[in-house]
Amino acid sequence: MKGSHNTLTFAAPRYWWGWLLLPFWRNQTKNIVRQIFDGIRAFDIRFVRDDSMPSGWRSAHGLVDLDIDPLQVIEYLGVHSPGVYIRCILEKGTQEDVDDFSALCENLEHIYPVLHFYEGIFKPEWRRVHVFTTPEAHIAEGTSKQYYGSHCAWWKGAIPRLWWFKHRHDKVMGWNNTAHPIVFKDFV
Repeated sequence: MKGSHNTLTFAAPRYWWGWLLLPFWRNQTKNIVRQIFDGIRAFDIRFVRDDSMPSGWRSAHGLVDLDIDPLQVIEYLGVHSPGVYIRCILEKGTQEDVDDFSALCENLEHIYPVLHFYEGIFKPEWRRVHVFTTPEAHIAEGTSKQYYGSHCAWWKGAIPRLWWFKHRHDKVMGWNNTAHPIVFKDFV
């Protein structure tokens, strides 16, 4: 199953200086509608607490906060693409944010039963802070595969687009790997 790593990084950065760091944080250029149209069925959605957003959450990648509400995207997926998988990661925050994120994860399962949520990870420590209870979550957590540069040494994967260009020849490799039903990639 095709998945997009850091799904929401197509969005604009919240602050002007994010544009200066664009080569270091952008992993996707296609918006969510185009990703769905291109066959993406697993989404890596990152959260950061932000009370200025109507939902109280925005998306982020590393230091860069993005100008997009992840809950609006999840609502869109629930209506337009039921049955997709959503990997939930709290990108950064305090212990209070971790507690709020865990509660959010629990609520998402109940609000959107047509979507398959999994992981519930606090990224700075790669610590599981919520356990999703569905059979689909258990299968997805144990079998996801990732093809992107950030799993390399920092100097090899620091600029996602360069890593992708170097490895684009294996862009399609792994999409249909039955040992890994979900395969996440940059620039899908």
